[in-house]
Amino acid sequence: MWIAGLCTALCLTMNAVSTVAWNTSYYQAVQSVLRTDRPLFIVFESGGPNAGEAGKPFLSGEVETALAANYVRLFVDLNTERGRKVAEQFQIRELPSIVVIDRSTDWQVYKRSGAHTSHEVLAVLERYRRTKIVAGPVGSETTVASYPSSWSPQQCKT
Repeated sequence: MWIAGLCTALCLTMNAVSTVAWNTSYYQAVQSVLRTDRPLFIVFESGGPNAGEAGKPFLSGEVETALAANYVRLFVDLNTERGRKVAEQFQIRELPSIVVIDRSTDWQVYKRSGAHTSHEVLAVLERYRRTKIVAGPVGSETTVASYPSSWSPQQCKT
């Protein structure tokens, strides 16, 4: 009996953490990235971060745990004027869309529109969780810290 109570309390706690941890302000999310040295995971969708999960099947418990541990999360609601402006800056044309910004906040390292599975999102989270692109002195090449070898500047520049 106490196990059922413990599981219920744990689920309620995880849901409370999940609902609080999603930013809805791009500016505040970027400030959090700079403060915590974590990459930014952005979801562009209609409705709020706690709206029906039907459109966000990739937000499984495992994905939420990985996000909470390694990322600053931002939900951009395209039902709002502010959300549409942010989506325009990112050239979002299809929903849902996911974008990952590196820990420097200068580079877009992942962008994809359309449906994602939990497995696909977990692979993205693992691949980019420590990504930080650092520019060297003038005249030198860009240094990529903890970045996949398949990196291409054309794919990543925001």
